[in-house]
This record gives sequence, structure tokens and C-alpha cells, in this order.
Amino acid sequence: MAPGSHTCSRKRGAEDTENDADLDIQKIINSIPGAHRYFRTAAPPPLKKAKSSGPKEALKKKTAVSRKCGSDKKVPPSLPPPSEHPVFDPSDLSPPPPSPLAAGPSTIVISDEDERDELISDTESEKAIENNIYALSRLPPPPGATTLHFKHEDPSRANRKSKTKTLPKPDSEPEPEVIADEPPRKITIYVFVVKPAKPISRGKPPPPTSIQHGPFFSLSNDPFSIFSDKLARTIRCRVPAIDFSHTQWKYSKPQNDRLKSLTNKDGYEALLISLADRSKDLSIEIHLPPPLILADDLLYATDDYKPADRYDELDEVDAGVSSVQKQIQSLDEATAPVMEELHDRYKIGNHLAFPNKRVVTSHTHPDRHWELNDIRLRVWAANILQGKATKTEIPVSSHFSKVLCLRVLRTVATPAPAVAPVPDPLAPPPAPAAPSAQDLLLLLVAQHLKPSVIAQPTAQPAAQPIALPPSTPQRAPIPDPSSPAVILPRPVSIPEFCTRYSLPTTDEQKLADLEFVPGDRNIQKLEQPDWEEVGFKRLGWLRVLDAHKQFLIDIRNGSFS
Repeated sequence: MAPGSHTCSRKRGAEDTENDADLDIQKIINSIPGAHRYFRTAAPPPLKKAKSSGPKEALKKKTAVSRKCGSDKKVPPSLPPPSEHPVFDPSDLSPPPPSPLAAGPSTIVISDEDERDELISDTESEKAIENNIYALSRLPPPPGATTLHFKHEDPSRANRKSKTKTLPKPDSEPEPEVIADEPPRKITIYVFVVKPAKPISRGKPPPPTSIQHGPFFSLSNDPFSIFSDKLARTIRCRVPAIDFSHTQWKYSKPQNDRLKSLTNKDGYEALLISLADRSKDLSIEIHLPPPLILADDLLYATDDYKPADRYDELDEVDAGVSSVQKQIQSLDEATAPVMEELHDRYKIGNHLAFPNKRVVTSHTHPDRHWELNDIRLRVWAANILQGKATKTEIPVSSHFSKVLCLRVLRTVATPAPAVAPVPDPLAPPPAPAAPSAQDLLLLLVAQHLKPSVIAQPTAQPAAQPIALPPSTPQRAPIPDPSSPAVILPRPVSIPEFCTRYSLPTTDEQKLADLEFVPGDRNIQKLEQPDWEEVGFKRLGWLRVLDAHKQFLIDIRNGSFS
């Protein structure tokens, strides 16, 4: 029994047990200030009377109720009827007005001699008491907390833990714990770009090679975007070119640390969480493959994210274009007019030694000739636009080097023979006369006899062929027109050509507009729109072709020597 508490005990009959138990519970509730605000009250279930075998077997209970209050005021025993009890409202959670009992904690001790189960013989009444106490313990604490102790004087239940529910006062709220902000930590990062080894057909493949970059420094509070930007600057590329799907990291110490994935933002957060547990050695290594090749961007960039210096004489026309296809397209548009002029100036067959090619000759080295193919014409036109060459002077470029010049085959015209060649006989000479039958018989006998018996017969002389009349001398055969042109012994001008073959002087300017060179067989390949454009009529053009054919014959005969 707690000191300062008093115990009230009385004996009751079996018929009064149920009502007295309910009255005791109501007294307990009324003794707690503000408990009626939160206690769910309703019509109590009908109580059943305990069975009694007789007056001798009546239950003997001894109940002591002790109140230890902080004040001397007594709780009135009168209780309101059950119908007047307020119904619990969840919204009405405001604390009740202060009570004199809130000055200090109140302790209510319920003790029995035997056990708590014998307090009420009726099972349903006992459940009602437990439900009411359980509902009361689940409610928010009112001002002035009250502690309920259930003590058992039975020694068999002394080892059981007492059910205690302590509700703290509102004034004793714990103060929030204040955590000071830590400064960001500095992380040292080394980058290794791993380049896979080339595959081999046999043997053990060589290990992959890695190129070290950095180090660079990052803070523990840097977001993933800033970390990616620093990583891209270290390996000299752009952020979209980094292959994060194959990027891994590990600690520098120990060296045999396992590689961990760093594929996205979640992998970066896992890296920061792992570094937060380390007190020192904040040094890591990042292993990643070479940067990706972007289709619509530069493969590399400088530190200030500007295109690097690259020299190519084909790209100087428009250096701001990134892709190769766009560079070629812009180059064609810029050099198209210049290439047209070069095509008109240097036509196919402009050199006699190369009748099927468009050739240009160096002015400083007349023995060097280059074929003007498409790439040389593009380079020449690009240099003309830049002012590094003219239409008559070739540019200084590797495309016009000495090793790429054409080789000229030195051919000399065969002079006419001084003596007429002997013609071949028209018929073969007659065959010698066949031996007679006697000669064959003698030959057969000679095979069976000794050589000294019979001598070999002499062969008959061959018959003389019939004498033929001498043939007339013949000239050397005329070469086929498709054979290579004969090199002129001296240059022949257009006026000399027109004067020699009686062409009008008006044709001289027309032939000059066609860039005609005497001896060029390509004049026969010109189509009608070509010679009509310079002013030739059909009959006049046919006379020019006939004169040129006669000119080729005269060259072979040595008329212009």
C-alpha cells in the first residue's frame, strides 16, 4: 500500500457486485480531470448476476481504493446518468480548462487480496472494465497526466510486469535536435579512358590500353550535371559523347577494389553515399570507354568548346560547316562557276600526246603534264577563289606533284624507204619430183646388203620454177586513222593552216574560238551545236574537216619538215 493512501473495504452480497463494479469504474473516470471529454460512453450492456449456490458460498471480496491527490479537494461521488454522458467527438481535441488536480500527478491503486480476476465475478462486466480502460489509454493525454497502476498482492503474479501508461505533460516536450551544416568535402578523381585491343586471329589477345587524364576535383554537394561537365572537360569531349552505360568507378586505395557502376544519376548518388562513410582518402578512379562519335556534332572540342584548328584546302571555302557531306555540297556550289571556265579552257584532247585526256602543262617545267581529273579541278578552283592560283598557273598542292605527272612516250616518225621492198611471191615454188619405183627398190635392197655391195643412188635435181615478171615498187602502208597522232616537227599556226588549204580568213577566228590546234583529231568528234555556235555552216565545216584530213596525210609524208 502506497504511503499516504487510505483503503476502503466493505463486504457486499452477490446481488450488489455488478452495480458496485460499474460504480467503481465511473468513480475512477470522474477522478481523472477531463476524462469525460474523451471517454466513449454508451448504454452499458445488461449485466448478468453471478450464480450463487447459497449464502455460505457467497463471494467475499475486499476492495481497497486509495486516492493520492495533489490537493485536499474530494471528488464528488455523484455521477451523471448514462444518457447525459457526452459522445466522443474527434474534432474536440482542445485541452480542457485547468483543474486543481493538474498541479501534480495522481495515482490510483487498485489492489485485491486474491487476484484481479475475482474483482467481478461476472465475465461480461470484467470485459467492459477492460475495454473502458483500453479506450482511455488510447486517447490523447489531457493536461495533468494520471498514472494507473494495477497491483496484485498475489505472490504468484508478483513477477509479472505491471501495466503502466505514463502520459507526459505538454510542458515537458523534447527540444528538437539541432544539427550543424557540414562543409562540402573535396573529392580527387582520376580518369582512365580504356581503349580495347585489336582482335587477333590466334593466340592470347593483348590487354586493353588505358590513357590517364586529370585529375580533377569535385565537391560532395555537386549535382550530377556539374560532375558530368567536369568529366567531359577532362577527357576533352562533350557531355553527350560520354558513354555512361559502360562507365565504372572504384577507390584508389586499395588497388584491388572492385569496380562499381556509374551509369546514371542514381549511380552518382550511390557514389556520394559511399564517400560519406569514409573519413579520409577521398580519391577515386573512373574507367570509361572512348567518347562516342556523334552524327550531328564534332568528334572533339577544345577547352572553350570551340572547333579545333584543322587544315584542309578543300574545307577552306566554308570552314563553318561541320559534316563532310555539307562541306562537299557547299564546295560544289562555290566552285561551280570556276570549274566551268576551266572545263572550257582545257578541253579533252588539248594535247597531241594525250588525245583522250584533259591535260595542263606547267609553265616553269614544260615537260610536266597533269591530267585534269575531277579532284584536281576542285582543288584548282578552290585555290582560285582564295587567290592562291590563276586560270593559267596551277596551284602549289600535293595533287600537282612531280610524281603524279604524266609520262610522254617519245615516238619518231618512220621515214619512207629509199629502195622499194621486194614483194612476196604470188605462189609457192613447185615441189621437187618424186623418186621412181626403181629408186625405191634399190633403197629396199640396200637395207639388206652391206654398204659396200651397192652404192647409194644420187637424188634427182629439183625442177626449176617458172620465171615470173618483176612486180612494181609498192609504198609503205598508210597507218590507221585511229593510231596515235604523229608529233609535229614544228608548230603550225591556224593562219598557216588556212592559207595552205585555201580556207577563208573568216574561218581563222572561228577555229580560234573552238581552240583548234592543227593535228588534233578530236575536231572530228565535235557535234553540230558546237561548230554552229561559233558561226560555221554545214558546208564550211565539211571543208575544214577535209583540210584537216589532208593535213594529217601531209604530216606523215614530211611536207611540213
